[in-house]
Amino acid sequence: MWPFSKFRELRREARGYSDTLTELLVARAGGGDTPKGSAHLTAAVEACAGMWSRAFASAEVSADARDVLTPSLLAHVGRCLIVAGECLYLIQVRDGAVRLIPSGSWDVLGDDPAPESWQYKLQLDAPSGSRTVTVPAASVLHVMYSCDASRPWQGVGPLTRAGLSSDLLSAVETRLSQEASAPSAYVIPSPVDGKATSSATLRTDLNAAKGGVVMAETMMGGYGEAANRPAGDWGQKRIGAHPPDVLRVLRTEAGRAIIAACGVPEALIVEADGTAQREAWRRFVHGAVIPVSRIVAQEVEAKLDAEPAFDFGGLYASDVVGRAGAFARMVQGGMDAAEAAGLSGLVAGE
Repeated sequence: MWPFSKFRELRREARGYSDTLTELLVARAGGGDTPKGSAHLTAAVEACAGMWSRAFASAEVSADARDVLTPSLLAHVGRCLIVAGECLYLIQVRDGAVRLIPSGSWDVLGDDPAPESWQYKLQLDAPSGSRTVTVPAASVLHVMYSCDASRPWQGVGPLTRAGLSSDLLSAVETRLSQEASAPSAYVIPSPVDGKATSSATLRTDLNAAKGGVVMAETMMGGYGEAANRPAGDWGQKRIGAHPPDVLRVLRTEAGRAIIAACGVPEALIVEADGTAQREAWRRFVHGAVIPVSRIVAQEVEAKLDAEPAFDFGGLYASDVVGRAGAFARMVQGGMDAAEAAGLSGLVAGE
C-alpha cells in the first residue's frame, strides 16, 4: 500500500556524518555492538507523553462538544500526538449520539491532493478479533501533530522530527540497562586455590551465612609472627554493574533534548522550586498545549457539528497571585477591568 501506508520506513539507508558519529559515540561509550531499543520505552518520553495526556484530560470543554470530547478521549489524543504524531477515530452515530472509535492502524488511499477526496481503510480492534472498514475522509477524525508537504496524509511527531536525539537516548538507555543486568557477586581472596584444608571452615561459615554476619579469625593473627604474613586481612571485592560516567552524562543530556523537543519545560520534569514550576506551567500551557489544542479543535469543527473551545486555566491555577498582580497593574494603567481579567487569565477569555 506504500506510499499511502500509515507506517513509514524510519531506517535511513544513506547514513550521514551525524548518524555515524552518534553510533560511534554510543558504541565507544558502552563497548560492543550498537544496542537495540526504542526511545518510546524511555522514562523521558513517558514523562512527556504523560504530561501532554494529563494536560488534555484536564481541559474544560465547551458544552456543545463535551459529550464527544471526554477526558479519556482527550488524554488519548494528547499521548498519541507526542508518541505517534497522529491519532485517528471513526465517527459513528448511535442512538442519536456521536461516538469516536479509535483505530489502531489505517491506510490512506487517493490520487488527488485534496484531503476531502481521500479514502481511509481502518482496522478496528475488539477483544475477540478485528474488522476492516473503508470510509471517506469526512467519516474520520484525523488529528496530526505536524506533517510534511510531501506526505500530508501522515502525521509527524516530535520524536520523529528529533530522530537523532531519539536514537541516541534509546541506545544509551539500552546500554545502561545491559550494564545494570550484568551478574553481580562478591569475590573473596583465598590462599592457594581456596581448596586448602586451612580455609575449609571459613568456606563452610560463608555458605551458611546467606547474607548474614560471620565472625571469622583475623588472618593477620592466624599467621602469627611469620615473615610472610599478609599486611591486611582478606577483603571482599564486588563485581557487577559499573557503567562509564559518559553514559550517565549522555543519558541526562539526551533526555533533556527529548523533553525540549516535546515542548515540555524541564522544570516540570526535574526537581525545581515553586516559582520555577509556576512559570514552567505558564510556558507549557500557553506555548505548547493551547496551540496544539487549536489544531484538535480545527479538525473537530471541520468533521463534527460543533465548535469546541478548551480552557486550560486549571493547569496554572497556582499562579493566581502573579495573575492578580498583572490584573492590578493593567487596571491601574487604565484598562477596562473585564478586559484585564481576561488577559491576565483570571477569567476565561472571550
